[in-house]
Amino acid sequence: AIVNNFVFLLGGEELGPDGEFHASSKVFRYDPRQNSWLRMADMSVPRSEFAVGVTGKFIYAVAGRTRDETFYSTERYDITNDKWEFVDPYPVNKYGHEGTVLNNKLFITGGITSSSTSKQVCVFDPSKEGTIEQRTRRTQVVTNCWENKSKMNYARCFHKMISDNGKLYVFGGVCVILRASFESQGCPSTEVYNPETDQWTI
Repeated sequence: AIVNNFVFLLGGEELGPDGEFHASSKVFRYDPRQNSWLRMADMSVPRSEFAVGVTGKFIYAVAGRTRDETFYSTERYDITNDKWEFVDPYPVNKYGHEGTVLNNKLFITGGITSSSTSKQVCVFDPSKEGTIEQRTRRTQVVTNCWENKSKMNYARCFHKMISDNGKLYVFGGVCVILRASFESQGCPSTEVYNPETDQWTI
């Protein structure tokens, strides 16, 4: 994530003392002016293959997984106070999805759920946030910040998405993953989302 000319590196995987890769909760900030890295406050949950978006003074980290489980928890980082807090969880456990901000709302597309590759599109609206009274690792009080939108034409994961000129653009990724054999099929199409009509076109 890029905020105020700083680059933030969040989570992912790192090599553990057992010689295996594990999800990380670490956060680093890079200052290109000084060519230096600074360790920031860790995320509450180690995550890999999750989605990130920036709106206002917050960086959001949505869902993801560790080696052993997939989860739906969502948390945000206060850039001013160097602090993480849980917010409304994503509606389903998911990883390999993508996120970007459009009109001050965080859009999440695609990804892999417990059953399949997903066409799902959800939007997080920070203006709908209420008081969250319970904050745990993966279960939080829901205040209906998440809203489902029209699904993409193709189910996809590990894709890329940008916002430009009032629309969302989704590129590539993987359309089909056969879990038994770990075989995958690329998705060469590009889709465009118009938030005014809530429609996707190819």
